[in-house]
Formats: sequence, C-alpha cells, structure tokens
Amino acid sequence: MRSHHTVENMKISTCGVVCSFCPRFKINKCSGCNPNPYCGMPDCAEKKGIKYCFECKEFPCLRHYGEENNLTIFDKKWLDFIKKEVKG
Repeated sequence: MRSHHTVENMKISTCGVVCSFCPRFKINKCSGCNPNPYCGMPDCAEKKGIKYCFECKEFPCLRHYGEENNLTIFDKKWLDFIKKEVKG
C-alpha cells in the first residue's frame, strides 16, 4: 500500500529536503537538523538568521551542490523547484 504524505506531516529540514525522503537521513548520516557533526547547514542558517536555506540569497550554495554532498537527483530537483518558487 502506498503511503500518503501531506504537508502537515512532512518535516522539511533546514536544507529544504523532506526528511522522510532523504537518503542521508534514512542511513543516519543526517539527524534531521539536530546537532550533527556531519552537517553545517543548521548552524549556517542560524548565523544568517533564517530558518531554511532557500531563504538565503546565496541558495543553493556548495553545501547543497558541492562534491562533499551526496544529494540524489530527486533532492536536487526538489531544491531547484523550491528556489524557483521562492524567487517567484
């Protein structure tokens, strides 16, 4: 049976990826925006006074698309969509 997701039950992380779809979250390489030595995105957003990376004028930066990140094609398409929607 296919599971249904609604905006109300999706956790969108600081980076903009939905946690339940994130391959890094599924293998415990991401703590879902809790303190995490592998990810500087929450710290970066906090320093800039924003909640989500897509609110930043530098989005997407190398934290999202750099070689050190292993985002999947789905994640990249999602982030591209968010960037387009936010910038109007």
